[in-house]
Amino acid sequence: MPRDIRQPSRRSGRLTGREPEFGGLAHHKRARHTITKPLPFEIWTQILQYIKIPHHPGDTDDVIGQYRSRSPFVAVSQSSQLLRACALPFIWKTLHLNLRGIDGPVTRLANRLNKHCSLGPELATRVCLVMRYDETVDPDAIATISDRIAWDRLRKLTLVYRGRKVVSAPCAVGRQMLENSCNITELHIDGTPDAVDLTLPLSLETVRLSLISPTCPQVPRLVLATLGLPRLQHLVLCLLRFIEIDAFTNALQTAGPQLRTLYIDRCQNLFGDHLVSALSMFCVNLTRLEIRQDETSRSSQDLVLPHLEYLRLQHTVPRLVLYQSLCSIQMEHEGGPFDDRFFKTVSDCCPNLQTLILDPLKKPQNVTSEIMCTFLKNCPMLRILTLLYINVCDQFLATCAEISTHLRLLHLCNFGFPLTGKDVKNVSAWKHLAKLIVSVSSGSFCPEFNSLIMALFGDKKVRFTDYPDTCINAGSSYEVYKLEPTYFHSTHWDFVKLIFR
Repeated sequence: MPRDIRQPSRRSGRLTGREPEFGGLAHHKRARHTITKPLPFEIWTQILQYIKIPHHPGDTDDVIGQYRSRSPFVAVSQSSQLLRACALPFIWKTLHLNLRGIDGPVTRLANRLNKHCSLGPELATRVCLVMRYDETVDPDAIATISDRIAWDRLRKLTLVYRGRKVVSAPCAVGRQMLENSCNITELHIDGTPDAVDLTLPLSLETVRLSLISPTCPQVPRLVLATLGLPRLQHLVLCLLRFIEIDAFTNALQTAGPQLRTLYIDRCQNLFGDHLVSALSMFCVNLTRLEIRQDETSRSSQDLVLPHLEYLRLQHTVPRLVLYQSLCSIQMEHEGGPFDDRFFKTVSDCCPNLQTLILDPLKKPQNVTSEIMCTFLKNCPMLRILTLLYINVCDQFLATCAEISTHLRLLHLCNFGFPLTGKDVKNVSAWKHLAKLIVSVSSGSFCPEFNSLIMALFGDKKVRFTDYPDTCINAGSSYEVYKLEPTYFHSTHWDFVKLIFR
C-alpha cells in the first residue's frame, strides 16, 4: 500500500495535503497534489498496441521468451488494477505451444503456471500448436496447460505440423485440442496431419489448409469435410496438389452459396473451365476472390460474380464480367491484355473502384489518352493506382494530378513511350498523396514538372534515380514518400517511456 502522508486538519479533522504516492511517481513533499482522473481502459489498450512487439512470421516463437519480452507490461500492471486488466489480456491473447521435447517451452510454461498460479491461458482467445518430427511430449505439462485454457472462449486454433512425418503423440495432442475447441470460428492447418483423423467443429466459419502432402489418406476427406461445414464463409487453399476438380466443384454446390471469401494459392490443376463455371453457378455471394497460379492458365468461360468487391488474379485469365460492387482489382499475368477495351469496361462498370493494380509482366501495353482520361473521370474514388508497363501519356498524368483527389498511392512505369510531365500545370489533387513513383525507360521529366513536385512534397521527400528497378533500360525515375502523421505525438511517447521504463 502507498504511504498516506496527509495530515488531519486542526479545525475539521479531515485529511488535507497530498494524495498518496502512487505508481512510483514521487512529488515534492511540500507541493500540493491535484487529483487527476486515471486514463480510461481504451487509452491503455491503444498504448499497449502502439508499443507492442510484433510476432515473427509463423507465430511459432517460444512462449516463455515472448512472456519475458513483455515483462515490463506485467511489472507496470501491478501498480493499478485498471492497467493490469488491460495488460494481461494483451499478453495472453495468443498462446504459443511449441512441442520441443520433454524439457521444452511447454514444460517450462506448465512449471511456471504451477508455481505462480496467476492468470494466463484462461485469457487466451487463440492457440497456436507446433508439432515437430520425432519429438517427445510431456503429457503432464500438456494436461496442466489444457486444464487452464477456457475452451469455450477460444476462437482461433492453428495446428502446425513440421517435418516429413509427425509421430502419433504430437498429432494426438492436436486432435485432442481440436476436439476441445467446440466454439472456435477459425482453423488453420499447416503441414500434414499424417494418419490422425481430424473432426472439424461445426462452428467453423474460416478454414485455411496449406502445404498438406498428397500422400496423406485423410486429405481428400478433410477438404470435402471443410466444404460441408454449415457455417463456412471463408476458405483458403494453399499449395494443395491433390484436389480432384470434379469432387471439388460438386462440393461447391453445397458450400458455394454461403461462401464470402475464396483464396486458391498455387493449387495444381485446379483452375480451368470447370472451376470458373462452378464459381459462377454456385458461389454467387462471393465478395472476395483470389486465385494465384505458377503458370498462366486461361479459361473461355465467363466469371460472373455480381456481389464481388475484391478480385485478385495472378497467372489466371478468365473472361471477366464486372459489376458496380467491385472496389479492388489486382491482375498479374503475362501480356494482359490491358488495352483500351479493358479500361473502357472498367470505366463503364466499376464507378466505386478504389484499387487498381495491373502488371503484364514486362510486356508493354499501349492505351489511348482519351480512354485513360475517361477512366479517371468515371472512377473518382481511386485510392491506389499501379500501372506497370502500361504506357500512359502526359495528358493522363495532367488529368490525374488535377482531379484524382482521393488518390493515396500512384505508381506508373512507362516503357518505350515518352512521359515528361509537360502538360501538368496543377497538382492540387495530389496534396493527400502518400506515395508517388513514376518511371520511364528513356528520356527525362521536364523541369517545370519537377518543380511542381518539389513544391508539393518538399526536397527531402523526393528521390531521383537514373536506373529504375521497374524498367529494363536506363531512364529517369523519381519516388516520393510522404509520411503519414503518427497517432502519438512526441510528448505522448515520452509519457509512455516514463510509464514502462
